[in-house]
Amino acid sequence: MTTAEHGPQRSTQHPEAPATAIDPLRLSDGSPENHHEVTSTTALTAEEGGVLLGQPEERRKTPREATLKPGTDEARVAAHFANDTSTHKLTVHREDGVFRHLEFTGLSGISRIRLVTWPYNLLVTGSHGSYHFERFGPDTEDMLNWIRGSRPDPNSWASKLVNGRRFVEEYDRTRLESKIRDLVAEAVQDGRAPAGLESAVREEILDSHWMDDEQNALRLVGEFQLGMQYRSECSCGEGAEHDSYDSAACWNLLTHKGKGDGHKVRVRQTSGFMFDDFAEWNIHRLNYHFLYQCHAAVWAVAQYDAARATQPLFFQPGRIYAHTEFPQASWRFRCDSITTHPEDGERTALGWRIFKDAWEPYAYGEDDWDPQLSIGQRDGRVAGEVLS
Repeated sequence: MTTAEHGPQRSTQHPEAPATAIDPLRLSDGSPENHHEVTSTTALTAEEGGVLLGQPEERRKTPREATLKPGTDEARVAAHFANDTSTHKLTVHREDGVFRHLEFTGLSGISRIRLVTWPYNLLVTGSHGSYHFERFGPDTEDMLNWIRGSRPDPNSWASKLVNGRRFVEEYDRTRLESKIRDLVAEAVQDGRAPAGLESAVREEILDSHWMDDEQNALRLVGEFQLGMQYRSECSCGEGAEHDSYDSAACWNLLTHKGKGDGHKVRVRQTSGFMFDDFAEWNIHRLNYHFLYQCHAAVWAVAQYDAARATQPLFFQPGRIYAHTEFPQASWRFRCDSITTHPEDGERTALGWRIFKDAWEPYAYGEDDWDPQLSIGQRDGRVAGEVLS
């Protein structure tokens, strides 16, 4: 960082004049030479965000939004999240191109939401867990572009998790019970159901407390049989009826003892009911915390964009910039005026800088303000305003 070589270097008033106040802004390492790595705190109400971005229904409408049924997990999450985020404060801990660390605090009901991005990666973390998304594509080097302007789509986004979809799935007893009832009803309708099937399924499976556990529930389903009958048939024409598959499978070896090409035995089920292919059933749902964090990601990106839209694009005359957490730190800069290069129009902020406890005239250029879009969030205290 160097003093600009063009334009005036001194203001008409020394910054130590009475009643001059400062606004704290934090530097990543406290070094005045790296003041462009500024983080800041910006608070927006829901109404302010709506004015800047438009209300959610105005920003994007999708068919999926219309199918959000009351009483579902997603509907409950949406209501829960809307209540939690009625108030918030955004802190930008880092913003260096696609490398970001954003934190939202001051929310109702939860402590924080954080978004961390790096090329092709997004980490959404906070009180509802941490979820790492990775997506390689021509438009996803900045993963905020993947989220920006969209509606929460947990079912699709789960496939982009580094740990895989099963990491965010949980056993859903209601879904398993629904599958069982559907198959029983189908068997009854088709005339394949043995007498007493519905009552037997209810007594042996649906009413069992073992249904609360996934592995035990699948064991109940796998072991259930009612009225099973099998027939062993040999290509020689002989056959036999059996009450179990094991008996039918062993018939040729133990009873028929047919050998050679003229004795090919097959076993088929002739009556009864059992559940087939139950290991392939979809009996899982996305867990509540993952659904919540999907809403958090969409909301956080919108709030971040809204905050950026309200921030100045360069130093502002009449404002003083300093360290956020340590206002007693030596670095401060008071912007008195803005001048532009006579050829390329590049702006330069002119004013006074305090460094090593001494004020000196100084100039900061556009490269000092917004290298890789890293400090466009910041604001300064109006000179003369009393610091609370």
